[in-house]
Amino acid sequence: MFLDLDRISEYYRVPFQLLKNTEEDFFAKGSVKAQRLLTYVQKESPEHLNGLLDEIFKRIWVDNVDISENKSLREACEAAGLSSIESSNALNEINHQSVKEELKKGTSYAIECEVFGTATYILHKNGRWNGRTCCLVLIEYSSLLII
Repeated sequence: MFLDLDRISEYYRVPFQLLKNTEEDFFAKGSVKAQRLLTYVQKESPEHLNGLLDEIFKRIWVDNVDISENKSLREACEAAGLSSIESSNALNEINHQSVKEELKKGTSYAIECEVFGTATYILHKNGRWNGRTCCLVLIEYSSLLII
């Protein structure tokens, strides 16, 4: 798998490096805060979602920055174009039950679609899931859920 990741990174010219402490960063600290933040931004400020996804990706896989810290997430928000006030509001909202429930709902849907362990796009054609997941986005598809 690690060799595949290096090859994909090189082929697509996307900077990538493995985490220095994968066990601690993924299993002890986790990424729930970042997932909740993305869930909130997807709903409340969708125009900033792609930028925030890029910033969080870079923090994890390029710069090896801890995304479990509020300071890091605030910096990602601001780099993605959210104001200081919007960033603070978003970080305050990630602990609200409604955001937690929305993330659970998205996670349940991902499980239903048999997504496992990788960044995945769920493609819908004519508003319906086609029974497959993949990492390519085709223009002909009418909607996209990012999980």
